[in-house]
Amino acid sequence: MNRFHYIILFIIGGLCFSWSCTGCIYQRHITLKAPGLPENYFPLSSQSKVPVHHFFNQYHVGVFAFSEPDYAKGMGKIAAQYVAQSLQSKGLFNRVSTELDIENLAEHHLINIARMKQYDIIISGDLTYYFEGSENMGSRVDEQSKIILVSDTEITPLWYAKTTEVVEPLFSKDLIFFYGKGAEAPSSMGLLQRNAEKIGNLFVNIAQKQL
Repeated sequence: MNRFHYIILFIIGGLCFSWSCTGCIYQRHITLKAPGLPENYFPLSSQSKVPVHHFFNQYHVGVFAFSEPDYAKGMGKIAAQYVAQSLQSKGLFNRVSTELDIENLAEHHLINIARMKQYDIIISGDLTYYFEGSENMGSRVDEQSKIILVSDTEITPLWYAKTTEVVEPLFSKDLIFFYGKGAEAPSSMGLLQRNAEKIGNLFVNIAQKQL
């Protein structure tokens, strides 16, 4: 073994000894895959009544504030805003509007508003669970949505969708030479956005199936 090899081994040995004494600290990160479709969704009408995607670009969609648990005040409005933003980003519809200040969320009342404002499709829903995680507990958001086609003479329920996001924190790990510092669970606000993306993806999926 030549002198150069001895020098390399000496350096590696010194580094290993140093790491074993002090540890090498690095920050762990939570990586989430892109949102897909809702975890549970199904049509509420026969396939013959589902609007053809060619007409999507003529529709005005109204997204109403979601109902919310008492402990998550204001989150239902934010959930609706994210759904509207997701639909706008997909570029499928002529126009997307939000109705965030409606207190009476009964379906017949929403339909009356839709007819008055000439919405073609309305989306309403419920934020059924909202929990902000931490370094020790996961974040979770559960929502359910209903999509209805509205005209002056007819009301056609189209789809029901349930979306759920649960993300656990990453705990710290000591691997002798390396110490992985933990990462707290993502904000539930971010999980609301991911659930909203699933609703947008549902419409994209419907359009693609009709091509």
